[in-house]
Order: sequence, then C-alpha cells, then structure tokens
Amino acid sequence: VEVTSRIVFGKQAKDLTTAEQYVMASAVNKPIILLEGSRQLNEVRLDRWRYIVEVRAQQCAEAILTDEAKRKAVLFELVGLASGPPDPRLKPKLVDVLDKYAPKYARRAYANPRIRANVLLPSVRLGLREEMKRSFGFGWRRYVRGITTTIDVGANLAMRQDVLRALKRLEQRWKGQLRPGFTLDPAKLGDETGNQIPNVIIAAANANGEIVRFYESSQVSPYFGSVIARDRQSGKYARIREPRQIASTGKIIAAIGIANQLRDNLGTRYVDARAPARGLETCRRNGNLRIGRRAEVVFACSLSTPLERRAAQVGQRPLQALIDGFGFNMPPAPDPTQATPPSTAAVRGLISGSPRRVHMMAGVVLASLTGRGAAAQHLPTLVREYDFTLPRHAKTYAASLEGGIKPDALIKPAARQMLKALLSAPLCYRDPRGNRHGTLKSLSDWCAKRRNSVRLHIAKTGTSVTTDPNETVDTWVAGGIQFANGAAYSYVVVVGTGDGNRPFARRLHASQLAAPLVRVLLKDLEGRAKRQAVSD
Repeated sequence: VEVTSRIVFGKQAKDLTTAEQYVMASAVNKPIILLEGSRQLNEVRLDRWRYIVEVRAQQCAEAILTDEAKRKAVLFELVGLASGPPDPRLKPKLVDVLDKYAPKYARRAYANPRIRANVLLPSVRLGLREEMKRSFGFGWRRYVRGITTTIDVGANLAMRQDVLRALKRLEQRWKGQLRPGFTLDPAKLGDETGNQIPNVIIAAANANGEIVRFYESSQVSPYFGSVIARDRQSGKYARIREPRQIASTGKIIAAIGIANQLRDNLGTRYVDARAPARGLETCRRNGNLRIGRRAEVVFACSLSTPLERRAAQVGQRPLQALIDGFGFNMPPAPDPTQATPPSTAAVRGLISGSPRRVHMMAGVVLASLTGRGAAAQHLPTLVREYDFTLPRHAKTYAASLEGGIKPDALIKPAARQMLKALLSAPLCYRDPRGNRHGTLKSLSDWCAKRRNSVRLHIAKTGTSVTTDPNETVDTWVAGGIQFANGAAYSYVVVVGTGDGNRPFARRLHASQLAAPLVRVLLKDLEGRAKRQAVSD
C-alpha cells in the first residue's frame, strides 16, 4: 500500500485523500497499469482505470459516506481522476539518478519498484538480502516487510562507475598474470571466453557503522561471509565456520598487542633473521643476516619474520584475547599440541574472518584513534531502519545482534599514539633519503601528513597465497580515514576468491590490485566528507 501510494499519487499512504484511498482499495482486484504500451494494452489500461475510479470507488463513496457534503466532495474528486491513470511519480532526485545512470531502464523503473531496486542498487540489494538472512535466516520475509537503507543510491552508482573503469584498467595492466579463466573486467563476463571474476569487494562505513559505499562483483555477497559458513537448513551465518584467511591485515592485531605494552617506539629494533646486507631502511627482505630493523620499517613493509618474533614476546594470551575479542577464528589443527601460536597466526594472517569482520576491526581501531573508545562498535550494516511485520520481531532482531566491541576494552588509551604511528607507516614511511617505501606507497599522497583535507589515515595490506607463495588467493586493504571536518570512515577492499585451493593470479599483491581501488574509494569519500556536516 505504501509503495503504491508513493508511485501512483506521489505521497505517503497516511496523506491520501478519502477519494484516493477508495481508488487504492478498488485496485486490489484490478491492478492499475501505469505505463502505456500497444493499442490493445492502452485500451485495457484505460478501461481498467475507469472501472476502478468510476464504478468501484464511487460505489465505496455512495455506500460508506453518510455526510452529504463529504460524499459530494469525494465524488467530485473521483470525476477529476477518471480521465486516466497518472504518470508514475518518484522523488525528483531518484528520477535524475535513473535518467543519468540507467536511461535504458528508467521508464520501467519509474513504475516498478523491483526493477528500480535492481537498477539503482545492483549489488546492495544482494547484500541487504544476505544481511537479513544473517539475522532471520531463509525466512526473513516473515519478519521484515521493508527497510530503509544507508546508501545514497546516486552517489553509490557514481562510485560504481569509477570502480568499473578502474577494474578495466587493472585487467589491461595485469591480464598476463591472471590464471586462465579469470578476468578483472566485469564487462568481459558472459562472453565467449567463459571468464569469471574473483570477488571484488569494496565497502566503507561512517562512524556509526552505517555502510555508505558498497560494491561487489559476486551474486552471493561474500562481504557478509563465505557461502560455506552458512547453515544449509536455516540460512543463518555461522561465524566459527568462516574459512577466509585475512592475510597480513592480521598484523593490525599484532600492532595493538605491541602498542598495549607501552614499550616500543618507531625506532625500536626487531630482530630480522633474514635481513639484507644493504637497505635495512627499505623493504628489501630475504637476506641471510641477523640484524635489528626499525619498527616503522617492519610495519610499513609488512615484514613477517621480525614481527613474528616481537609478537611472541607480547605473549600468547594477550594476542589470543585480541583474536577472540575481534571475533576471528584460529587456524584448524589436528590436535592441540600442533596448534599454531596466536602470535604466528595473527602476524601471518592465518586467522580467518569475513570481510565484514575485518571491516569492523578497522572501524574499532578508527574509533579508538578518533576519541570514541568508550562507544561500542558493531558489525557494519546496510540497514538504517527495519519495518517489521510484527512489533515482537524487533526483539528477535535485537537478540540476534552480536555484542558490540568497546575499543577501550581491546586498545589501551595510552597505546593510541603508537598504534596510529605503526598503522600509518604503510602509507607514510620514507627512508632517511626521502624515498617512499611501504606496501601502500602508491597512496602516499593520502598520508595525513601530506594532505590538508586528511586529519588521520591508517591502513594495512594483506595478500593471501596457497602453499606456493606466488599463487595469489586474496588481496586485502583495511583501514580508516578521518577528514579535516571530522567525518570518519572505515573501509575494506578485497580482490580474490577466498578459497585457498583456488588462486586467481600469479605474483599479484594488494599494492597492485587492491590499492588502486582504495584510491577510487578515498576520492569518493573525500567528496562526501566535504558535503557532510559533522555534529561532533
């Protein structure tokens, strides 16, 4: 009723006049045809409308209204409506978005909310479905009849176009290193080559955890978790069954553990048993010397060997508590005696979790560093508000939510400055000669020290591989940014299959695949921040 009211009469159902209410009631058994078509369809369309308005609705007025003046007023209004069904009505902003981004489907989308959702929210609608399955299972329609999403459809479509162009450029540059059967360009899907695309996941959330930008290339919305981790009977997601390894984004946990000890600074030396003879202040690795390397270099270059040793000194209990606190899974082990130590699992990214959970970890760190350490952080969401079928379902939904994470419970307030420095290094680090180094040196212009519009920016890359270190499974970037006006966003970008037995490329890393997509996202968020008023 609400949707039809807005499309046919351009107003909310509560604002319908009595005559319009009678038209709506009469249309239940004779649905209104809004769009013109063939001569025969137009005859049916007009005949049906006149029957609804001149026969059924007038019968309602004659039978129900006892006040003579009101009955006459309603009948007079119905006479005015009888000339023909109105054009579909949408908010002007939606009309502009459809005309700009989907002119081919715009006319049909005006009148059909299902087509409109497919056009305006091509991947978001799939994400919304998966998020509702998470809370309610396959039977989510029994609980939910409508939602208000967090997405600005026009802005999200604009970003989507930029992402598609970036993916095309990445395909052209790296196609020689993609495994047969894979492409990075969605435009090549379904052609005669039978190519498939790895998961491309881009999500950014504001300080409240509301997802404001969202793109996925997959139809199963892996942002919310792997299909294998969903219960086949209920459809609900079982976090403990998530197999996707988070790669070196797990070093964020190591950074928190080290910073919480309040012992280190950027110049602290971590022993590297594979240090090179020259270039200790660069990202060179795989040497054979045992030399200390500065903490800033280790985190900028994501050097696992020295960091693994330092993380072990933090202690296994504190790091296990952080892994559990963020909700990640330890790698499986045949028996407890062969279990991977938490320090190793975190540093080497052997722990597993969904992109959504990695996104939340970035959001928790960002909240801590922007003075919101006491506010509980929840998993990012595409839903701002639910319209439940029954009031009691609101309680069911509230019970389904996992407990939030208070950043101060995991990150000591006194550790924030060190944590900020360690996680800014991949973007900001330069050697004594001023040369850029780090896994995100291609985004060094987004370092807070070098961009006036940015107050804070932290990020960590990760590349997941098979037993062959050159076979790429997943490339990650997770981070958070706060702009000069206070607007803050956490984000995650993933390109990969999520399957350790199914690499999609050879010798491609996060700096080559995920970082260019992060640039697209950051540019878009910078524009959004300029338009957003931040109350706090």
